[in-house]
Amino acid sequence: MVSTLLACSSGPPEGPPEAFFAPDTPAVIAITLPPSSRASLVEAPREYVRATVEIDGWRQRVGIRLKGRGSFRGIDSGEKPAFKIDFDRYAPGARFHGMRGLTLNNMASDPSLLAETACYAAFGAAGHATLQTRHARVTLDGDDLGVLLALEDTDRDYLERTFGDARGNQYEGTWAAQGGERVFADFTEAGVPVFEHDTAGLPADRADLLAFVADLDADPVRAVEEHVDLDGLLRFTALEVWTLHWDGYVGTRNNYRVYTGLEAGFQLVPWGCDDAMRHTALLRPTGFERPTGEPGRLWQLIQDDGVLREAWRTTLLDLDETLASSTLLEDVARAADAIEADVEGSALDDAAPWASGRDWVLDTLATQPDRIAHLFD
Repeated sequence: MVSTLLACSSGPPEGPPEAFFAPDTPAVIAITLPPSSRASLVEAPREYVRATVEIDGWRQRVGIRLKGRGSFRGIDSGEKPAFKIDFDRYAPGARFHGMRGLTLNNMASDPSLLAETACYAAFGAAGHATLQTRHARVTLDGDDLGVLLALEDTDRDYLERTFGDARGNQYEGTWAAQGGERVFADFTEAGVPVFEHDTAGLPADRADLLAFVADLDADPVRAVEEHVDLDGLLRFTALEVWTLHWDGYVGTRNNYRVYTGLEAGFQLVPWGCDDAMRHTALLRPTGFERPTGEPGRLWQLIQDDGVLREAWRTTLLDLDETLASSTLLEDVARAADAIEADVEGSALDDAAPWASGRDWVLDTLATQPDRIAHLFD
């Protein structure tokens, strides 16, 4: 009898992750849950269960769970859930195009279904660490879920591919409810415990972050120079502003990742970009209009220090020229064209808001270079 731990097909697809993410056409993904797994996802949606996934014709037994906070949708909600797929959860060593895992985002707050694609692609076009994406037409037990977005997982394999070194800690910048208020992850004594430690096998004591905070308290500029990849920080914050990712570190101290394992210093990586590339009215020379909350500590340091502020402005204007001359707009427009028929044919995707959102994002991409070029006039 063949073990259930073995893959359902003859072998994993060949080639690196780029071989999966490069095609313009949406992936076709079918998720099949045994009744017991479906029942488990109702009771404990963030616990992995057994499933079979078929991706572009390749089948594999995998672990799967639901994901999301504000975007969370239950397995029986009648809406689109978001998923985390673990290829080697029940088949140790299994990979899909070299990836241990795959994320399927439901883009619940993005009617255009393009914001994340545009945001991550902009970071990549500007030479910053980012995530690869590809739209996917997904079914669950034969029921159409419409269009979701496949992203590479930010696990150790990703760190090795992206940075060439996966020995350090990775954290997710998020928020936690404390005393009836939201406390956001940041490089402060109160903010460090809120970071979600996301590196299996390493101590979760956050000693690297705490050491940085102690040095920040003593000499902020020197601490940044010693602990952080300063060019990377300027580039990251400039790209958050360029992509209008107002719900990231610059805008809300939310939706970002930090990797501390590099000799050059901490590196920040974009995350949770589903509300990017739309809210031009929030743009300010100092980042974003901030109706609530406080700016991130490193962002405030950049704005308060004259040298850093000018370096950041120069970085933003240089990146603006880079993105203006890139194929970013054409790439996102091509992605929009590729999913149009799938959106129109799906019961869970509303074609009218999608068309309006698509036009808004594409127009924002077309006009953003000029908007940024005159931001400091």
